[in-house]
Amino acid sequence: MAYSYFAVFDGHGGKQAAQMCRAALEEKMVDALGIIAKEEGVEDGQLEEAFQQLIPRALVRGCEAVDREYCGTHKHAGTTATVCLLHKQGDGVLLTTANVGDSHAFVDTHSQVIMVSVDHRLDTSREERERVKSLGGTVAQSAVGESNKG
Repeated sequence: MAYSYFAVFDGHGGKQAAQMCRAALEEKMVDALGIIAKEEGVEDGQLEEAFQQLIPRALVRGCEAVDREYCGTHKHAGTTATVCLLHKQGDGVLLTTANVGDSHAFVDTHSQVIMVSVDHRLDTSREERERVKSLGGTVAQSAVGESNKG
C-alpha cells in the first residue's frame, strides 16, 4: 500500500519527545493499521480500499502507543505533533491529518487557506478542557507576571 507520510514535531522541555516521535510514530501507526484491519476482518487485498476508514483509528492508536512508551520514562518533556498522510484514492488523493497539542495543518488551494486540523488548545477549545477534566486533570488560567491570589 503506497502513501506519503509527513510529520512535524515541536518538542518542549527538551527535544527527546520530538525525536522519539520522529523515530517511532509512523511504525506504530502502520502496526496499528494491521491490527485494526484484522479486528475488522479486512483481507490483505482489501486494505487499499479500507485505508480511508481505518487510518484515523490507526493514527490515534499509534500516538497512544508512543505516548505510553515515552511517558514511562520521561515526565518533564513532551511534543506537539502534526501528521499528514497522502494516499491515492480513485482518481484523486486523500489527505488525512492528525494533530496533538497546539499544532495545526493548513492546505493552500491558491484561492484560500483551509485549516485541516483540530484545535487542541485549552484556552480556545471547550472540548479539550472537558477531555482533560474527564481524565482527572485540572485546568487553571494564569498569565505571566500575575500572582495567583485567592
